[in-house]
Amino acid sequence: MFDLSGDTMAETQKNRRTFLYVLAGIIVLIAIVALISFLLPSAIDGNCISDSSVTGGQQSSQKDPADLTMPLFRITNSANDSVSYENSSAYMQLKPAPSAEECPSLAGKALEPYGGIPQDANLESVQSTSNACIGTDCFLVSQVVKYRQKPYDIPIHGDGGRLNLELTAGGIPSEIYKHWLTLNEVGVTHIIPASEAINRLRTGEGKNIPLDPLDLTIASAQPGYYSPENVTNGSYLEPIWIITARDEIQGRALTLYVSAENNPARHEFSDIQASGVAPNFSRAGGKIPQPDISTASHVLVGTSGPVEEDAARESIRKFTANSSIALDYHGQSSKKQEGCGGQNYNWVFYDFTSGSCEFYVDTYTGSVIYATTDRSCTSTGIPALPSLAMKSPEDATKNVSEFLHEKYPQYDKRHIIYSYREMPDSYHKDIEYAFTGDNTNIDLSFDPAEGSLTHYAVYNSNLVGKCAGSPEIVFFAVAVMIFLYRQKR
Repeated sequence: MFDLSGDTMAETQKNRRTFLYVLAGIIVLIAIVALISFLLPSAIDGNCISDSSVTGGQQSSQKDPADLTMPLFRITNSANDSVSYENSSAYMQLKPAPSAEECPSLAGKALEPYGGIPQDANLESVQSTSNACIGTDCFLVSQVVKYRQKPYDIPIHGDGGRLNLELTAGGIPSEIYKHWLTLNEVGVTHIIPASEAINRLRTGEGKNIPLDPLDLTIASAQPGYYSPENVTNGSYLEPIWIITARDEIQGRALTLYVSAENNPARHEFSDIQASGVAPNFSRAGGKIPQPDISTASHVLVGTSGPVEEDAARESIRKFTANSSIALDYHGQSSKKQEGCGGQNYNWVFYDFTSGSCEFYVDTYTGSVIYATTDRSCTSTGIPALPSLAMKSPEDATKNVSEFLHEKYPQYDKRHIIYSYREMPDSYHKDIEYAFTGDNTNIDLSFDPAEGSLTHYAVYNSNLVGKCAGSPEIVFFAVAVMIFLYRQKR
């Protein structure tokens, strides 16, 4: 038996308290270090916070933009890089197209005469294209199999690096389009971060950007390549950031391309001849760059945002050359028309009337895009037009072009040119002119006696020609072929 005196017990309790204090201090210190470690990366990254939910990929550990690199590829030409084949008689089988599961193997057989499917081809999609009906029996006519070239799993966009096959019954190709690229990896190129690409996008830099004002919500950004329009020996694939976004103004999905190359003169080439081994990005420890952005709203391109009502009124006053015009405001509206023929447009506008006159002012550009006028609201027009149109059509057209150039702010940007003219007859009461440009059609009408403007309409849309190759068109073509086929029998 041990006899613990009072002094001994007190000493033991004192030591125990000291140990607990030290242990608590160590725990607090560990917690502080852990908290600092957790908060420090966010503090360093600042406004550029990576968001894996946006890209769906692993984020790169590269922080210094100078360290962001991509493989550099020189393009060389070789046999069977390009194929263009059409066989409209394939539709005459009048049998169902192969299933989506059958299409890849059938595509390989169809491509055997052209060297087969390239080794670096990646199956992108199998898409149903059209249906046909014979009586009540309706079936799928064809399927399109799409392949994309993706070195290091980095997609190539533009005209190059694509292979599309349209297959009909039995895997018979009705169309083959191949524009493949023979690539030689020669080194690396330094690129900008995705956040800087977004800043370039704000200033209108990039490819596939509509001329219309854009209010973008960014959905994702990923590295890619863009093939040059004219592929020649010695040209290079251009590194890009592929940005997918939604335009909130017109409610459409967009894929935009922004050059990612930081400095083309800073290409780093591998000495292939010295080593006898072709360069390899992954073997050299390279990492595919990941975006340093998360989703972003209201990336405005080509606009500073909606104009105010007073600015819209002033735009109408300038358009009509009537500073005292009385205008009634009817609020913001939108009109959308899509079709295979006629005009196509997608407008968001402010609606004004002045007696029997009506004006639409584009919400984001502040320019008049539609007007029906008479002498009650304006006398603007070309007084000499009626006589010029009869005596000197060329001079008349020149005057109308100059008039339109003054009224339409995007005349030069959209490369507007004269299209046709209609003189008054049983179908046309006014002198009518039509102009066209990049995704734009413009109609003007003038009074045949006074030359005053009676009608003005701008049709802006990237939907023009949307119906080309649509199921309805193909269905009509197939129906015609069925009729001719039966006639021959």
